[in-house]
Amino acid sequence: MKTVAIATLGCKVNQFESEALMEALEQRGYALVPFGEDAEITIINTCTVTHRADFQSKQMVRRAFRSNPKSLIIVAGCYPQVDPGAFEKMKEVRLLVGNREKNQIPNLLSLIQKGTFPRVQVGDIQEESFFSEISLHSFHRHTRAFLKIQDGCNARCSYCIVPHARGRSRSLPPDKVVEHIKLLKERGFKEVVFTGIHLGAYGLDLSPPFPLEKLLRQLEKEETPDRIRLSSIEPGDFSSTFISFLSQSTKVCPHLHIPIQSGADEILRKMNRNYDRSFLSDLIQALHQKIPKLSIGADIIVDFLGDRR
Repeated sequence: MKTVAIATLGCKVNQFESEALMEALEQRGYALVPFGEDAEITIINTCTVTHRADFQSKQMVRRAFRSNPKSLIIVAGCYPQVDPGAFEKMKEVRLLVGNREKNQIPNLLSLIQKGTFPRVQVGDIQEESFFSEISLHSFHRHTRAFLKIQDGCNARCSYCIVPHARGRSRSLPPDKVVEHIKLLKERGFKEVVFTGIHLGAYGLDLSPPFPLEKLLRQLEKEETPDRIRLSSIEPGDFSSTFISFLSQSTKVCPHLHIPIQSGADEILRKMNRNYDRSFLSDLIQALHQKIPKLSIGADIIVDFLGDRR
């Protein structure tokens, strides 16, 4: 039985995808071991949202090599997707895998280990037009489940490289969402966290469109876990009807994470965020008026330096 270690950097979408890799590898007979232990295969699921994340990704490669020089090291995800050249000179790395190819790692390991596989496997993520469905019904060390229902982003915030790493917005069809969430309830999970790169854009790419609010309204009537949590919703994705629904929902947790990014109009314009400080103030007040016990978390970028793309 071959051993595999997986290290994950970045967002909840990456965490979900790493969990899916773990499940798929276990189903094929691989044994999972903690990162840093003696593993025949090491997969590093990277993030590139900041220069710090880039540094940490390379640091993880070096750490994996130091702890086990004979391990087959695979670097996957957002960093090699946007800049495979950053790793090509690192002799420690055996394979570079983009976001489209990441889910195929369990099927390709035999070819990789034989050395008959091209070292760089990074396709054009901008050509991806359909949501890549991932089956995942067990979660290591988690008491609540995650479900990725959306990927990619059509926004063009000036500081953000994510659309280049993840491609255009794509959504898991609503019938598939219902199917997955019912299975999670059967497995005993009482809470499911919906994740996505731009979760509020869920369903807008479907034909006909099926917005997030409509999906959540449908799930109110379905046999689902008791609690549904939304990982992050952009300020511009709240409508008055969506806020009204959230105030009445019996399943959606009264907790929202809102990436505000800045409270200064000039900085928001430079960020290409398409809202201003007044809009944010009105939104927060409207949410608390409708949902008095609501908890709100936020992202704030400090010392914005300009274009990251």
